[in-house]
Amino acid sequence: MIVEGNLDVISSHQAGVKNVVATSGTAMTTQHLEVA
Repeated sequence: MIVEGNLDVISSHQAGVKNVVATSGTAMTTQHLEVA
């Protein structure tokens, strides 16, 4: 799951969602979404 901020990551983890990353206000591009 992709969320906006660090507190969103913490809240999600506390709710049981383990695969969460935060963009921290960075503009999302297609390069961010590519899988290596």
